[in-house]
Parts: sequence; C-alpha cells; structure tokens
Amino acid sequence: LDPALSVPYLAGLEEGGHAAAAARRGGVVDIIVADDPESTARQLIPNLAHQQATYLNRRGDTRSAADLEIELTAELDLTGSVPGLTVATPEVAAGEIRIRTRHMPVEHVYLWAGLPGMADTLVDRHMELLFTRVAPALAEAAPC
Repeated sequence: LDPALSVPYLAGLEEGGHAAAAARRGGVVDIIVADDPESTARQLIPNLAHQQATYLNRRGDTRSAADLEIELTAELDLTGSVPGLTVATPEVAAGEIRIRTRHMPVEHVYLWAGLPGMADTLVDRHMELLFTRVAPALAEAAPC
C-alpha cells in the first residue's frame, strides 16, 4: 500500500470519468503479530534473509541469505527493527495499520500467515493475535 501510488490511481479514475470518491484500495501490510516482538524478530531473521535473498538474487544482487542474516541482525541490534518487516504486539500492529492506511481509500489489508519456513508455533500465534486482537481493534475504530 504505497501512498505514492494514490496520485496516479486517482488521476486514472478521473481520466476514466469516475469521481475520486469512488476510489478503493487494498493490499499487503508486512506485519507479524507477536507477544514478544524482539524475540520473534530475532527468530525470524533467517526466514526473512532467505526470502529477501530469493528476490534480490533474481534482480542480480549477489548477497546470500547468510550475508543478509548478518546485515539484518546488525540492523536489529542497532535500531530494534529489521528492514522489510514489522514485528509488533497486537496494539502496535493495529496502530501501524491505521498509520499506513491513513488518508488513503483503503477497503482492506491482508497480512501473510508467515514467512517461508517460519515455525508453526509462531505462525499459529501470529494468526491467533491477528484475528482475536488486531482485527477487533481495527473494527472498533472503523467509521460506519
């Protein structure tokens, strides 16, 4: 859900004879919901490194998953987060979704169930928190 894409999207609607009020968007939000985001982020670094290496290698980047693991771990140690993925508590995840969709005509968002090779226990807990805590918090705040 790149906000920069709203401008050409709205322009295209208007060129096609539709009002900007007819705009509707939806898309992926890269968030994993966890009870302990820092611990979970550390556990997910090998999975995220593998995923990123797969895409980067297809674009000619020669870094390996092992290289990216080192980079992602260093970034987590330095900033407390890893680039390309937000790992958050349910409350923070709901707030982050609100922030990322603010001022856009977003109808729906979706989150992946997990990363490639992510432990089943983490996937299960992510889904449980997503449906029992995040979704209800967003529904409460949604305009009628």
